Amino acid sequence: MKKSWWIVLFFILMPAAAACSEPLDGKTYTADQEFCSKNYYLPDGIVIDADNIVVDCGNAVLRGDFKGTGILIQNRKNVEVKNCNIVNYNIGLALVNSEGADIHDHGLLRNYVGIRLENSAQNHFYEIRDVSIQKEIRSIFSTKNHIKYTNKNLEGDFCRHNSCNERTEREAPVFPLMTFYQATLEDILKEAIKKWISTDSHSLQ
Repeated sequence: MKKSWWIVLFFILMPAAAACSEPLDGKTYTADQEFCSKNYYLPDGIVIDADNIVVDCGNAVLRGDFKGTGILIQNRKNVEVKNCNIVNYNIGLALVNSEGADIHDHGLLRNYVGIRLENSAQNHFYEIRDVSIQKEIRSIFSTKNHIKYTNKNLEGDFCRHNSCNERTEREAPVFPLMTFYQATLEDILKEAIKKWISTDSHSLQ
């Protein structure tokens, strides 16, 4: 009976391993996606063409040849895109006629332009590291967007019509005490598992 307890606890604590897929060059995605954490050469990038979906790159690298766009979101609402490393494109990530997007935890590296906004509003960009060749963001007729980089502050005309460098309402709050208590709870559970294993070992002798 005691042995069954720690087996059950093990499966409760063990994170669920979700199946991942590999992105295809130039493919249009219309449903939730989770990509495998690998390096992909996608010169034509990918397109997100559905509302209210989540695309999780799983920290994969999407790599181009300094042409085209890494990820294009066009005519969409409430899309979430996270954990992408977008490298070597003309434009890393583009939103056109889109609103309510949640774009976070990205690395935009060695693109000519990191983010391009066109006629898009009320999108949230945060936890983004940008090392662009020419410019981190270009905007046409786009207002009321919220953007915050981890490695730089934005200035200029874009920030007159959009919110820059401020914590967005989409970001998870930081609670140091919660982190402490979570770590303490994990230690307690680990010790409990060790004791159950030890007790079961003695009972089997």
